Amino acid sequence: FAKSELLNSVVLSAICLNTLVMACGHDCDLCDASGVCPKVQAVLEGSNLLFTCVFVIEAIIKIAGFGPVEYAKSIMHLFDFAIVLIGIVEIRSVAPRAYCLWNSVFTNCLEVEHCSGGGGALSVLRTFRLIRVVKLLTAFPECQKQVRIVVSILGSVANLIVLMVLVLVIFTILGMNVFGGAVTTAWDADAVAWGSSVYVSFPWDALPPHLPGRHGFVVDVDPFQHPLTPWQVAIDYGARLHDLTPASRDHLSPNGTLWVALKDFAGVGEPSISALLPRFHFNNLGSALITAFQILSAEDWNNNLYDVVASTSAASALYFYALIVVGNWMLLNLFIAILIQGFAEQKARQVAESLGVLQERFLDQIGN
Repeated sequence: FAKSELLNSVVLSAICLNTLVMACGHDCDLCDASGVCPKVQAVLEGSNLLFTCVFVIEAIIKIAGFGPVEYAKSIMHLFDFAIVLIGIVEIRSVAPRAYCLWNSVFTNCLEVEHCSGGGGALSVLRTFRLIRVVKLLTAFPECQKQVRIVVSILGSVANLIVLMVLVLVIFTILGMNVFGGAVTTAWDADAVAWGSSVYVSFPWDALPPHLPGRHGFVVDVDPFQHPLTPWQVAIDYGARLHDLTPASRDHLSPNGTLWVALKDFAGVGEPSISALLPRFHFNNLGSALITAFQILSAEDWNNNLYDVVASTSAASALYFYALIVVGNWMLLNLFIAILIQGFAEQKARQVAESLGVLQERFLDQIGN
């Protein structure tokens, strides 16, 4: 029975239903007077227990049918057993929650605390069951062939990925050195808000002319206590700037913050928010790496191009062209070519094997 199609069909159906039930999970108001939400959540949690029992029974049947040693030889069996163990560990938190949700009648929201906390971090473990969906491949032999082809060419693809990462790192560091601290986006006074990434210009600052100012973040907005300078900005390395630059102490606090106005409303000789930092930039390694990867993937790269060219010069476009040609057109297309070659070689092997089988049968018939 452990090798029967019936057991395999039942398990595959349970996997599909389990995935569907997990997709139905949602947050709702447990204090709803109609009592529908607690019942729905209880059914979802109860179904989670039911599927755990199904998978446990499957594991027991296969261990008994194949034997522990033979069962352990299959990587897929070990994978299923690990998922079963995760489900068993999760039961101790999910079962009380399901029982509480089904039997509680909430007269006030304080009673919700007894049920809403169930599961905790262990409830995250149930998402590992979604990985069991890969078992559906057993029902689709052609899909298995495609997966085997992809796995067989991982060696060639790995070398290409290393090359792509190297190119990405080179262009990331190049972008940081050329565009770091210099890229701004189109000025929009309405876009300045709490948490905005901005540049602040100081009249005494001796920054290079291509830099828009000192970078910082808006940490507070108070137009009532500070009607002329309503924006409080925390300047990067502002505390050190305060200690090393005496001229900054008239505006910067010891912790590196100051109250400023937008450049449209700032007084003469006063610091002001002079520019906005775009979402993708080259000011630090993390952001530069993400920006370079976005350009390499050619996803909305033209907006980055406009910001960089507007902030620097038209020659900056060469950086984008080089990264797209080398990274996207050459390396990514080479990746696709390797995949196509792998599929072609697999098909050629299948044709050769089929011809070999036909030849053997033909020779057997002649010999007889």
